[in-house]
Amino acid sequence: VANLCIIPMQDYLGLDNSARINQPSTLGKNWKWRLKEDQFSQELIEEMSQLAVRYGRANDDTYRRFWERQEARRIAEEEAARKAAEEAAQEQAGKETGDNTEEKAEEKTVDGATAGEE
Repeated sequence: VANLCIIPMQDYLGLDNSARINQPSTLGKNWKWRLKEDQFSQELIEEMSQLAVRYGRANDDTYRRFWERQEARRIAEEEAARKAAEEAAQEQAGKETGDNTEEKAEEKTVDGATAGEE
């Protein structure tokens, strides 16, 4: 197994041959491609980290940060799910309370109308 692995950013970005860093058998056209700032996203960083960890290419610091991010993401997803469940339960409770209130108001109106008629 090699100590180093070099993967061109163009491959991570899925760019075509127009983004090649080196054109074989040419002079003066090589080493012109540059990564644009907006091409390097958090999603790409995550993908690169996942690949490095999966294939045993990550150093200890990368492993640590990767698993910290995974744990933080898991906690955030659990918190979001808990919050959504609480909000749904509160909404359902509000609907049930609202339904009972409307039923009682209808009963009072009927009782009031009946009482007024007698």
